[in-house]
Amino acid sequence: MSGGLDPRDIIGSLYATVSDQQLGWLDSLLIDTGFMRRCICTAMAPADERCTECGTAEDDEPMESSFNIYRCTAEAVFHIPALSDSDPELTISIAAAGGGTVGETYAHNTWIYDVHLAGHLVMSGADLRSGGIPQSHQDMAAMLACWLADSDDTTKTLIPQRDRLSCWAADIEEENTFG
Repeated sequence: MSGGLDPRDIIGSLYATVSDQQLGWLDSLLIDTGFMRRCICTAMAPADERCTECGTAEDDEPMESSFNIYRCTAEAVFHIPALSDSDPELTISIAAAGGGTVGETYAHNTWIYDVHLAGHLVMSGADLRSGGIPQSHQDMAAMLACWLADSDDTTKTLIPQRDRLSCWAADIEEENTFG
């Protein structure tokens, strides 16, 4: 006999046997005892391992914000509405490169952005372009949200948030079309 039980097997057995009503209690128990943690993607993950859903670990190096690199601040922050009670806070911060006024539209512009999930920076860049069509901060944030919802290149952390991002982008497009 090998001499010991693997804690992962015991935890797996617990999850397999509890009812849906007891899942929250079991999650809390395992977090409080230090066996598991709630990942920023909302999945339960082993406390000392990478999340199996998104690949993040608690000790990952923090990402550098493009706002710091370009020495500017976000001109607008958009809160993406939750679709369920368990959805973490999700925001898109954006600024027109060189400065802009929220509500104004800009063509042929570069946009700087950060995406935060549960207060953690999960994506940042200055690779968003408005092209020849004048776009507002909200338009560009919706364009980014649409890309994040549909792209295979999006960070794994945001994959569980694709429906939220897509719904919000569609709401903004509808608002611009009919509002």
